[in-house]
Amino acid sequence: MQIKIDFRYQVSGFEVLIKFVSMGKKIILTFDSFKGSLTSLEAGTAAARGAKLAFPDADCIIFEMADGGEGTCTALTRILGGKQIYAMVSDPLGNPIRASYGICGETAIIETAAASGLTLLPIEKRNPALTSSRGTGQLIADAINRGCRKFIIGLGGSAVNDAGTGLLRALGFRFLDSAGVEVPDYGKNVGEISAIDTSEIIHQLSECSFTCVCDVDAPLCGPKGASMIFAPQKGADQSTVIILDKALKNFGAIATKTIGLDLTNVPGVGCAGGIGFAMAAFLNAKLKSGIETIIEVSDLDNIIKGAEIVITGEGRIDHQTCMGKVPMGVLRHARKSGVPVIAVGGSVEQEAIGKLNVKGFTGVYSILPGPCEMTDCMKREVAAANLERTVSQLLRLYFAHS
Repeated sequence: MQIKIDFRYQVSGFEVLIKFVSMGKKIILTFDSFKGSLTSLEAGTAAARGAKLAFPDADCIIFEMADGGEGTCTALTRILGGKQIYAMVSDPLGNPIRASYGICGETAIIETAAASGLTLLPIEKRNPALTSSRGTGQLIADAINRGCRKFIIGLGGSAVNDAGTGLLRALGFRFLDSAGVEVPDYGKNVGEISAIDTSEIIHQLSECSFTCVCDVDAPLCGPKGASMIFAPQKGADQSTVIILDKALKNFGAIATKTIGLDLTNVPGVGCAGGIGFAMAAFLNAKLKSGIETIIEVSDLDNIIKGAEIVITGEGRIDHQTCMGKVPMGVLRHARKSGVPVIAVGGSVEQEAIGKLNVKGFTGVYSILPGPCEMTDCMKREVAAANLERTVSQLLRLYFAHS
């Protein structure tokens, strides 16, 4: 039996798409990152090993994927043939950090996770009342200084809930309280803002265009907004969540008065703690689905044709998976070609399984073999082994009954 390996993209030793070409079953393996454990490419590679264990003749296609969160910059930069750039900026707590972004011609590809990401902070220091998105704005400013005028901003994986005010500050915006004094950084202070001063913004912003790729379709405020849904995951207790939601409502009202347009309920403006709102309101950014953007530029629709099954997943599968995450995007496109989809995750919220089945997933499974300490099961080698084993067993079962 002859097996041919075809690397579609190869940059600095990494492959965006890996094909094992033979006469066997065509299996698509496309994952979001397993946050803190595996990158999208590492997850796909582990899954491919599992598929080959079950069916050595299988045609396994590993497809790097992201939805606007971690991995978006890497995936898009590789697909578009760009280069990685580094800059010293502020992390969510204001400490200096070396962060990266991509440049493809005059287009900069930046993700909020790089400078304002949750994984940049230890668990004990996570509190969205005390974090700022300034570092992401500094990356934008750095790219402008390098000549970039087009921007793709991945909104996902952030540690912030400051309505993007930190980002805007780095671009010259000033936020004043009722006495005309500039309000300090960080989410807890957004509720003090009474006026927005744009007199000192970077003049090149008028030459720039922005596209924000979103991993969820949340509004700015309210029960399904940035604070209520996502702030608890960033370290906020219930009392802090209420304070932050009121702060975003205040900022939304001030911004609406300033620009003469209410964007607070536009799907996606609640992404990254309200950065989506800041970008749409003050930088005229277009908000697009992150997963749809990746799929569009990477030609997944054509690659998926003729496949017998698609396996996708992410670190945690829960109610948010239905809100624009990678597995849902993959499902929508696979169904166009009538290809069944199975989702696997490091952990799975039981209440979400039935909903995902209704959406169209053939099955939803956890890769954990049993009780496991989080620190152990999130180790790269453990997560990879669990994913490899799970995919191998699922495929044996699926093809035995198909």
